[in-house]
Amino acid sequence: MELSWQGLGRGALDRLRDNELAAVRWLLGQVLVLISLAGSYSLDLGADLLTTIGIGLIFFSCLIPQWVERIPRLIWKIAPAILLVLVVTDFVLSGGDVLPPLFRMVLILTLFRGLQIRSPREDLQLLLLSLFLLIITGVLSQELLFGVQLLFYAPFAMGQLFVVNLSVREPGVPLTQSEERVFRGFNWVELIRHIIKRLDYGTLISGIILFLCMTTMALLLFILMPRFDIGAALPFPRLQTNSSLTGFSDHVEYGDVVSILEDDSIAMRVDVVADSPVARPYWRMVVLDAYYDGGFMVSPRVARDHRKGRNYIFHFQHEQGTVLDDSIWTLYIEGGISSYLPTGDVFRSFRFKNRTDIQMHDLTRVYQTTEINASTLSIRYNGLRFDGVIPFGEEDHKLMGQNPVYQNTENASYLKDVSFPGTLLVLPEGNPNRRVLSDAMRRIGFQKSMSVEEFSDRAVLYLQRGRGYSLESEIPEGDADRLLRWVASGQAGHCELYAGAFVLLARSAGIPARMVTGFVGGDWNGFENYFMVRNRNAHAWCEVLDPKRGWIRVDPTPGYALDAGSVDEALAGGNLEFDRSFKAYLDSLSILWFRRVIQFDSTDQQEMAEIMKGAGLKGFDWIKDRFQRMKEQFKNDWESVSLRGEWTGMVRGSLVPLFTVGLIFVIPIFLWRRGHRRGFEEIMRRKAGRLLRDRKMRGLRDEGSITDALNLIRYGPVSSWPERPAQFLAAKIRLKEPG
Repeated sequence: MELSWQGLGRGALDRLRDNELAAVRWLLGQVLVLISLAGSYSLDLGADLLTTIGIGLIFFSCLIPQWVERIPRLIWKIAPAILLVLVVTDFVLSGGDVLPPLFRMVLILTLFRGLQIRSPREDLQLLLLSLFLLIITGVLSQELLFGVQLLFYAPFAMGQLFVVNLSVREPGVPLTQSEERVFRGFNWVELIRHIIKRLDYGTLISGIILFLCMTTMALLLFILMPRFDIGAALPFPRLQTNSSLTGFSDHVEYGDVVSILEDDSIAMRVDVVADSPVARPYWRMVVLDAYYDGGFMVSPRVARDHRKGRNYIFHFQHEQGTVLDDSIWTLYIEGGISSYLPTGDVFRSFRFKNRTDIQMHDLTRVYQTTEINASTLSIRYNGLRFDGVIPFGEEDHKLMGQNPVYQNTENASYLKDVSFPGTLLVLPEGNPNRRVLSDAMRRIGFQKSMSVEEFSDRAVLYLQRGRGYSLESEIPEGDADRLLRWVASGQAGHCELYAGAFVLLARSAGIPARMVTGFVGGDWNGFENYFMVRNRNAHAWCEVLDPKRGWIRVDPTPGYALDAGSVDEALAGGNLEFDRSFKAYLDSLSILWFRRVIQFDSTDQQEMAEIMKGAGLKGFDWIKDRFQRMKEQFKNDWESVSLRGEWTGMVRGSLVPLFTVGLIFVIPIFLWRRGHRRGFEEIMRRKAGRLLRDRKMRGLRDEGSITDALNLIRYGPVSSWPERPAQFLAAKIRLKEPG
């Protein structure tokens, strides 16, 4: 007998049929696929187009499942061979980078299984594939979206397992025609209406309770499970990308940093634990020592001479007398920023979440990873200091007392003849350039007896006098070097022009100087108290060599040299933006995710254990105190009754509270049981039981067909029931005698 979806009105069916279960099972599978696909966009694996097409196809299949069912079986038979060729080709063309083609392979397999009309076993395969895809995206991205996906995925996966269990048939039972064609004459509205009608609310509530219990158990396991430094022993796959923000690479040309100053997106989040953290930290990233007419760059020797390290924690030694506090700065750097790590001036150590390959450039005290991370990278600094003084480098003593080195800086070819540390004194040659520099030195009032600090102050005043700050600076034409033409023009400029000009002026005075790019300051999140460093906080400044102190930070850009003080002082004085917008609230959820999940370690575990222990002790003391008060109250009331016969205090002080507590527990249980709607199967079995007892009490003769049918409904499996059990039992109840 073929079952049609048409005419599926109220009372037409007593329970969900096999094709209805198949439709529900299939829809739950589509939902699981959509949830698992949602996180694919957070990964830079070249699968965005494939993900978009997949989401569109899954949505289309949900709206018109009949079209999916009409796809010839031949296509599904030859599709695996075609997909195998595509996957193998993808691996071959990936050039040894296994992770992107592996992810795309899992994505293709999930979509292939998701677009089919599936059997219960194939639904289990889809569940595993979608779960694997979800875990891959979550582990690699480590974003808050992964937690949201899990929260939605778990209940739908539990529902899918439940429906699959209901759909499993006995071995050897063939499919009926209605099961082979699930969506013939299909209508989602009618199906949903019928599901609501036959829904067993007891099972639904039990499922919700089970989900809450499982979530609670998972949370407890996460909190109580011992923490190990896995990163010290195991390698961890990390996404890489080939692109970074302009201004944070080995070459910085004019306009590279400025190009991102209008970008308001988050570059990194900085969580700080310190007594009085600075309000405007300077995060050093790239130190550029070589100048050419187009900008600054890292000279070949500085880029080449570095130490390699592979670990998850790195410790550093400092000169005797260096004082570092116990502050902890944790950085969560967004993917695609740079391979260079943001650092302070001096620090005791830094650590990653997992084992990481880095390069340590001791000549400039710069650190970078071997690849640009495409996902969030977390670094925790210990004893970080921002006082504007960087210790001497290994070869800085060679620069003492040296004169400027004039070279043809129209391009970087001169670096074949000049290497570090000589690059720190290079100036553009030619009479036009010398005239501009000589005039600038005269206006500054330079004298050879000046200290580095005094010259820096005078040079900054000279550059800022009569100028302003502008992102759209125009450099006039002329014979001199581009940067020196800007110096002579007196026009407004941006941080790159100010910093580059100061470097050339300092070198002209015989002071080794270099440009530094990185981030400065940020906004203070008013919900979770941390720095939100945005791309618009990108900046360029200078470092000059002081023979007595080391490398001194100098920021000639107008408005940046002012000391904002500590965070508390800056907030009180209005020098630090206190952000409590809705956007800041959403961002605070991300930092909570990183704090409580990604960075949750043994220290946090111990702290949470102490909090839970304290809360438990307080709760126990409160219960003990309340019990003691009730005991004393009951004792006093009993003495009043026994000695003076006064029952009022006894009733008011003891019996009324006990009776009230009893009602609080009893009434909800009574209402729940009274309003609880029994499932269809339970209703039918109880009706059949009552009819059997009624026949026995009335002494009716035992007719095998009726008694057997009632026994099947009362004790047998649902599959053995009469075709319309509700109508059958209703007829017997009305007749109250053998039919």
